[in-house]
This record gives sequence, structure tokens and C-alpha cells, in this order.
Amino acid sequence: MRKKDRQSLLTNLLIRVPNWVGDALMATPAVRSLKKHRPETRITVLAKPWVAPLFEANPDVDEVVLYRKSGGRQGPGGRWRLVQGLKEQGFDGVIHFPHSFESAWISFWSRIPRRIGFSIEGRGFLLTDRLQVTPARRQEHQVAYFFHLLKPLGIEEKPTPESNPLWLKCLPAHLQAARERLKALGIGPEDFLVGLAPGAMYGSAKCWPFDRFEQLAERLHQIRGAKVILLGTDTDALAGTGKNSGSYFNLQGKTGLGEALALIGSCRLMICNDSGLMHAASALGIPLVALFGSTNRRRTGPWGGVNRVIQKEFSCSPCLKKVCPVTPTCLEAISVEEVWEMIGKMEEEGVLEKRPQSYGPR
Repeated sequence: MRKKDRQSLLTNLLIRVPNWVGDALMATPAVRSLKKHRPETRITVLAKPWVAPLFEANPDVDEVVLYRKSGGRQGPGGRWRLVQGLKEQGFDGVIHFPHSFESAWISFWSRIPRRIGFSIEGRGFLLTDRLQVTPARRQEHQVAYFFHLLKPLGIEEKPTPESNPLWLKCLPAHLQAARERLKALGIGPEDFLVGLAPGAMYGSAKCWPFDRFEQLAERLHQIRGAKVILLGTDTDALAGTGKNSGSYFNLQGKTGLGEALALIGSCRLMICNDSGLMHAASALGIPLVALFGSTNRRRTGPWGGVNRVIQKEFSCSPCLKKVCPVTPTCLEAISVEEVWEMIGKMEEEGVLEKRPQSYGPR
């Protein structure tokens, strides 16, 4: 069979999306490009429950299938039930965004004919279309890296933030929940709302000290008259233990992802570590100050939108370690004053004055 004919057969495609919020958002430009070039293809996303809300309102996705850790799919027996379920849907192709062996194993035993992914973690023999993780590809931004997965389908595109932005939209129910929560906190559409995301699932090396977020919140509230909310999960590394104070409302662990996204979309400004919520702010077009430590801003930095990145260049950076072995860490080297000055510059440029439309997302 000719290569072109083989490519044209994919009309029922499964996409195994990444397991983390930031990575999943960085996969959305590739999903959009795929749908643009193959509008006739039915796209089903297989996602862990905590990233599924990112795709529930995505017009490029026809169905979202949850890969739950509980409810019958935990352990070998659960994975086998997932295999049987996927087999019944008759997929003719799958694209694996995660590098995991398990991801490829499931699609192999689901008897999906075309299995596209990076040949890594010893899983190459489970794939039909094996892409190499070359040194050059390891240096690319994650969005561009993901676009290589479209090449076996004949889609050649070099993404840019302007032509291939992150894509995110919230469900009406989540927007309504965000409006009600803000109203209950005494926050209205005219208020200058700032979101702080002090956590990061990766580890403490990605977290600016929590007390500095608190100091910044106090300045924003006292000097700028801002209303400040803290967002994230209650398990984020070093997310802090602060309760509601006179300077901020701590909503960490009090919202689901869908509502948190809608709250981000209601902000005039977000200040984040390198995290999933940073990419959410970028996707929603919310002005952003991103604080980077051990990670590589050229690979996982904000993709598009109005953003400013602060990162100290140490001789060991980016080390990519979860816990920094030196003191002070590269994030501890970023002062509250430095972030405050950056906010002032953004305000002078007029990028913080535009009100979010209808409390948020496009």
C-alpha cells in the first residue's frame, strides 16, 4: 500500500494526551493542526481525569475517554478492561504524546493498527511509526517537539505562538461557578483581580518561596488595591499553608481544575511558577509573570500571550532537578522587589488594563 493511501485510512483516531496539565496544554496546538489538516478524522482523547477538563470544550475533540486510577481500571486487570474497551471502539490509529511504556503497551494490545510515538523507554517494538528523540529535538520547545508526532500522517508544520497558540476554553458551568465564587468573596468585574499560583507538582526546585508570594500579595492589595486569589491544588509542592488573610483569598485545593481555569480567565494578571496553571494563563491570554528555577524556559516557557519570564542564570542551570542541592537556589535569588518592578513595567505598557471578557476564556 502506498504511503499516501496508508495515511488517508485514519478516520477514527485515538490521542493519548500527556498526564500533566502543562504538557497537555502544550499538546493542544498539535491537536488543532491535526483537525485542520484532517477535518474528516474523528478524534478521541484518552486522558487522566485531572487533565480531562482541558479537552471537554475543545471543538477539535469528538470524545474524551477517562483513564481512571480507580473505578475498574486500576492494576493489570483494570488495564486489560481498558484494552477491551478501546478495542471495541475500532480505532485505526493512535498518537502517543506521553513517553511511557504503558501507553504503547495498551494500544498494542488494543490491536490499533497504526501506533505513532517516540521510540523511548524500550517501547519501540510496540509502535508501528517510531520517532527518534534526537539531541536537537530535546532542545525544542515542547509544542514544537509534539508536532513531530504529526509527520507520519503527512502533516509538516513548524509551529509558532502566533499561528499555533495553545487552545483552551471553559465549560459554561465552570464559568458560572467562578462567577459565584468571586461574588461570594466580594470580588466584582471592576476589581483588579490578580491570581497567584505558588505551587508546582514537579518539586520544590520549581517553587518560589511561599512567603514571597505572601509579601507580593500584600503589596498588590495595599498599594495597587488588587483583590488577590491563590490557586492550585492542596498537594502542590511547597504550595504553602497560608489561610485567607487581609491580603489574599487562598483557594488552593478548594476548586476543581475546570473552575480554577475559569478563575484564571477572570484575572487581569497571573504570577506563577513554571507550572500547568502558567500554561493555562498563557492559553487564556491573561498577562503573566512566570518565575523559573531549575527548568528550561526555552523548552517549557510560556507559549505566546503577554508574558514576562524572570530566571536567574546560575552556572548549573537549567539543572532540571526536582530539589535544588545548593543554597540559595536560583528561585530564592529572585526578590519580591524584582517581581514588583516587572509588574510596574507591564502596567506602564498598558497590558494590564484590559478587562477579561465575561470573566474569562476565549
